[in-house]
Amino acid sequence: MRVAVLTSSWPLGPRDWRGHFVREWCLAVQDQGIAVQVLVPRAPEEPEADDRLAVDYLPRILPSRQGGFHGHGLEEELRRHPGLALGLPGTLAAFALEALPRCLGLHALVAHWVWPMGLVGAWLSRMTGLPLGIVAHSGPPAVARVPGLSSLWRGTIGSARSVACVSDAVASILGGAMPPGGRVTIPLGVAVGPMANPSTSPRLRVLFVGRMVSLKGGDLLIRALGGMPGVTLTMIGDGPESSRWRGLAHDLQVEARFLGETSPREVLGEMAGADLLVVPSRRGPGGRVEGMPRVILEAWSRGLPVVATDAGGGGEAVRRWGGGVAVGPGDVGALREVLERLANAPADRDRLREQARQAAWEHRWEVLGPRWARWVRSLAQEASGEFRGGEGGGRFW
Repeated sequence: MRVAVLTSSWPLGPRDWRGHFVREWCLAVQDQGIAVQVLVPRAPEEPEADDRLAVDYLPRILPSRQGGFHGHGLEEELRRHPGLALGLPGTLAAFALEALPRCLGLHALVAHWVWPMGLVGAWLSRMTGLPLGIVAHSGPPAVARVPGLSSLWRGTIGSARSVACVSDAVASILGGAMPPGGRVTIPLGVAVGPMANPSTSPRLRVLFVGRMVSLKGGDLLIRALGGMPGVTLTMIGDGPESSRWRGLAHDLQVEARFLGETSPREVLGEMAGADLLVVPSRRGPGGRVEGMPRVILEAWSRGLPVVATDAGGGGEAVRRWGGGVAVGPGDVGALREVLERLANAPADRDRLREQARQAAWEHRWEVLGPRWARWVRSLAQEASGEFRGGEGGGRFW
């Protein structure tokens, strides 16, 4: 079986963390005997060659490069640089036209994210007759709630033969927009590595990893740690909020290290030396939430407990599998209370570490890769009852 994977986020080299989990998804599916051709919008700079996957950066012929896809996320880039929206339709049209001949000999199309690649996939599916599957990583962006665009958003989802949501939270948000009987929930996988040993240091080592944008809520974490003794904070990532968060940490006298962007390997190294990962995501405009922060799975893969705000799939994950604590989104007081309690309860942290290890074991790509591959294969054949769950949805747990 041969499929094309359309994605607007992709690592441009081994040190680039953007879209790293999409690449892992492609490798996991390819390892199950499915030939994968990846189609990605061209970046402002030339990417490094990928030695394991066939990757095409489009459009090639037309002189169109769209930096918004490879920055801090398309939604954030459009918010910061509204002028990018003027070139977006032309870029997507050129991308789709050059992708069209590459559909010859394929059995299915898979789009990661509903917009913009689900929209491109819907057009390609209509032109070629190939079935489309959409992997939904989050709820709709704020722009999808604009009158006129909301119907286009729902139409994009409705054009798919099946929509695979990475968490029940995403499935709940998308709700009736998904094709009846064609909705499933499959979490992303993770590569399980060496587990970190509990620290003997009396200081609590707190870690934040993510884009430094408002939705990620790093400022909420800094406020929660303000004036708390015996705590060190390491923040990995970059973005438009970086300088403001640095200033806030200085003003509140939080002992913090800002490491900027680092490679996925370096992130895992920092996780091995931390006591807690905090994912303080907030609700964005129009109720926008994260679907399932990938960083939670990566933390679990090293036995690192997580404190996640209950916005989107983060809180859902720790309630379902353990390995962490959920707090209300935007509640700085509740977040501080949890951190103070865990700082003084090493036995509780050890218990959460054991739960994190077990959760990671259940999320190995060796377990979830075959389930994703079955979903991909089901796109090109009559789906069985295991995959089509009717109005209640389906699961591949």
